[in-house]
Amino acid sequence: MKVTEQIGLVLLGAWLILINLQYLLHRTLPVVAPLLPVLAIVAGVMILLSAKGMNRSLGSIFLACWLILKAAWPHLPIDFQGFNILLHLLGFVAGVLILLKR
Repeated sequence: MKVTEQIGLVLLGAWLILINLQYLLHRTLPVVAPLLPVLAIVAGVMILLSAKGMNRSLGSIFLACWLILKAAWPHLPIDFQGFNILLHLLGFVAGVLILLKR
């Protein structure tokens, strides 16, 4: 496993813990909340950087794209009505591909 992939997966794990901890506690953690989009984008970029060549699974690439879009979309001045459906489909496909190890 490459260093960039390891860093990406650690950041992904931290993002998952923090985002879901906020949900379970029904609170926004003021120090953490502004950092969550940055954490997700950096994790996604690190995973994509480790995907050089065709050695990387499509599932990881879809996961990285999902992370970046999920974090960046609320901050972009673009209005696309079907975005949530697209995002959920991308996440679904990423999950299926990861489970199938593709």
